[in-house]
Amino acid sequence: MASLNEIKEFFTNQLILILDTSRSTREMVKTILLEYNVDPVNILATENYDKAVSFIKEKKPIIIFTDIQINEHSGIGLLHKVSEYAPKVSDRLFYVITSNADETAVAEAAEEDVDGYVLKPFSKEYFVNYIESTIEEKIRPSSYFKEIESGKELLEENELEMALEHFSSAKKMNDKPSLACFYSGEAQRRKKNSLNALLEFEEGLEINPIHYRCLVGKFETLDELKQTEEAYGVVRTLTKYFPVSPQRLGKIFKLAVFTHNFSDAKKYYELFEKIERKSLSLRKIVAAALKVSGKFLLNHNDQAGALEAFKNAIISSKLDPALITDIVSYLIEKNRIKDAEELLKFYPGDNRNSEDFLNLDFQITALSGHSDIALSMGKNLIDDKAARSDVYLEMANIFVSQRRLDAAENILYQGIQNLPDQREVFSNKIKSLENK
Repeated sequence: MASLNEIKEFFTNQLILILDTSRSTREMVKTILLEYNVDPVNILATENYDKAVSFIKEKKPIIIFTDIQINEHSGIGLLHKVSEYAPKVSDRLFYVITSNADETAVAEAAEEDVDGYVLKPFSKEYFVNYIESTIEEKIRPSSYFKEIESGKELLEENELEMALEHFSSAKKMNDKPSLACFYSGEAQRRKKNSLNALLEFEEGLEINPIHYRCLVGKFETLDELKQTEEAYGVVRTLTKYFPVSPQRLGKIFKLAVFTHNFSDAKKYYELFEKIERKSLSLRKIVAAALKVSGKFLLNHNDQAGALEAFKNAIISSKLDPALITDIVSYLIEKNRIKDAEELLKFYPGDNRNSEDFLNLDFQITALSGHSDIALSMGKNLIDDKAARSDVYLEMANIFVSQRRLDAAENILYQGIQNLPDQREVFSNKIKSLENK
């Protein structure tokens, strides 16, 4: 066990973050740290997830104590943020605290990233012993972890065969060598031996079915092999237990669409909402996936689900006019005029003089039964040479409904003159009028 002086030295000048909704837990952890001579100014304690994220951004703490679940946020999700400035696991210490026994399995499955997990309620003595044992592992790692670290160094140098020897040796040093299996799988992936990589990841998952790194390795390998159904099965396990990085979330949205799991898009959109910095490429992927999901749901008579998917697509795109135009046009095509009218309201103010918006606005007005208003709008569009074929056709329909067949025919001839590439469409419509 690490000596008291070694523990104190380990904590010296280190910034420490405590995130827990329980005040008593925060106070107990803080009291223990003070007994190790930690400077009080180096202890950042909060019950608020957003405040913790601010501390991480501004202060960059290296040692983290966090509850596994903070309202709707995952404490483990902080790992992605901490790893941005402390990428090596040897450079940080990450503890998970939970009152749910089932969640300790999740923390254990995040092996190497999570250094320790403690189940509430716990005694001060137990917590002290646990901290000291995990720091002992940091200061004097076991032969198993040393062997893995040696293999990892060779992996970085692309000495793949030698790395595999170390990982194979490490497997024999531990009765639950999922981590060694993961790194063996990674070495096989780099050798382009995808099938051998899968065998290694699956061996690790036989030991621990939710081992985080083995799940990620299996997912990435299956994705590379274009085995979408199998990859999506792994996705469901990953997203059930662990937070998802922005980079991986884009792949997950694509897989949900490719495998026709459109109803899952809502769940993944909730994960997307929690991401602070959303790249343009991720926004495009999410918006496209939600648009496709909305169309599928509408075609399968889930109108409420479709409308929600379309709204979320528009929001995730940051009100992209082209996307709104596509979605509203589709709703008009499907005769969902009220829904089209509702979503057209998302159109940015600066774009409401565009031809796309004005033509859509005309169609919705006309199909909503406001004939006189629609005719006036259509005339303005024609005068401004902004009218598309649907404007002429819909105006003709209105004139027919008013028994003004000559006016209907005239507007269609005007359409042929202004839009000669649509001559066939207008001519067919004129022929249909001759039979009336």
